[in-house]
Amino acid sequence: MTHKTLLMLVLANQLKAQSTTVNSFFPGDVRSELMDYTKTLTNTAVPVGKYLAMSPDIKQLSGVFFDKNGTIVPLNAKKFSFEIAQKALKKYLM
Repeated sequence: MTHKTLLMLVLANQLKAQSTTVNSFFPGDVRSELMDYTKTLTNTAVPVGKYLAMSPDIKQLSGVFFDKNGTIVPLNAKKFSFEIAQKALKKYLM
């Protein structure tokens, strides 16, 4: 989750000049093949994904993390910033 959020910050910064927004969200507990416990979950819908992708309410937001309800989750500036993200992801970014 941390690396995903840091990557979002890097991409949001790099793509803002092109008017491309990059955000991230936590979908909640959803059935998937990622881990053993998620294979047995009953929830298969993530309606917030459509809202976040299509809503004009958030069209201009970038570098924002949302929860499973579409509410903005404030990020701790001491842990999540473009500079911190660049440093933490340096070995993955070319």
